[in-house]
Amino acid sequence: MASVKRKFEIKYEQDAGFKYIELEANGVYSQIPDKITQLMQLTAEQNLFPQMKGPIFAMFYNDPREAETEDEYNWAVGYPCTENAEVKAPLKQKERGEALVAKITVYGPYEELAAQYEKIEEKIIADSYKVLRFSLEMYLDDSRQVKPENTRTVLWIDIKK
Repeated sequence: MASVKRKFEIKYEQDAGFKYIELEANGVYSQIPDKITQLMQLTAEQNLFPQMKGPIFAMFYNDPREAETEDEYNWAVGYPCTENAEVKAPLKQKERGEALVAKITVYGPYEELAAQYEKIEEKIIADSYKVLRFSLEMYLDDSRQVKPENTRTVLWIDIKK
């Protein structure tokens, strides 16, 4: 069944930033589901669920269009956390600083997200902003519980005027 094509809406806003817990990764993005599973296992082992303060996300540290090979893709999976979360390796606690962001809710299977980026980037540029990087995908739905065509992902893209 083909996913329902919905128009995306971009919201431009100054984000205050947040603390988060992450599990770093390199390589192909098809590893994201397995890395999320690993993240949740480590979260349980370290009793960090009470520290979890938001949905799971994938954060991208470089632009895959600038990498020569998929091995150069640098990214992580994580979630926002409380100020006082104490983590042990391989998990890390980090802080995302304040940033001007474009936030876009995209509907449909996770596998179709990459195809949306070009259209979104064109719209951001048409709105007189410069794209700094595609920084994170925040997953609002569990694809095991929601039909793929109904899953929602909020893309956070760092921008400047």
